[in-house]
Amino acid sequence: MGLPMAERYAMPDEDTLPRSLAPWKIDPGRAALLIHDMQHHLLQVFPPGVSPLVDLVANVARLRAAAHRFGIPVVFSAEPPTSPDRRGPALRPAGPPRTASRRLPTGASPPLRLPPWANT
Repeated sequence: MGLPMAERYAMPDEDTLPRSLAPWKIDPGRAALLIHDMQHHLLQVFPPGVSPLVDLVANVARLRAAAHRFGIPVVFSAEPPTSPDRRGPALRPAGPPRTASRRLPTGASPPLRLPPWANT
């Protein structure tokens, strides 16, 4: 059993989204753009060639291009594909992680490893 197909719908545009109330502006020297879960096996639930998929991909491409223009690092995260019936966090049972992870010392950051296609 794979992921269920999503219905076609229009992406909200700038006029339908609420205005930001945040009093701050993005500081490119302290910002990063996270592109999260844009793999084919997760996007294939949307009808091809129509909204929201075409708008989503175009919006992500515009955000990525803007980040590069302003010198903002772009970070990708991905849900690795598994068997068709066990894809995505929504289908994973709750509980402890399936693999052990080592704890980082307080204040330490994990090393950043980008996939080979991340800087293309």
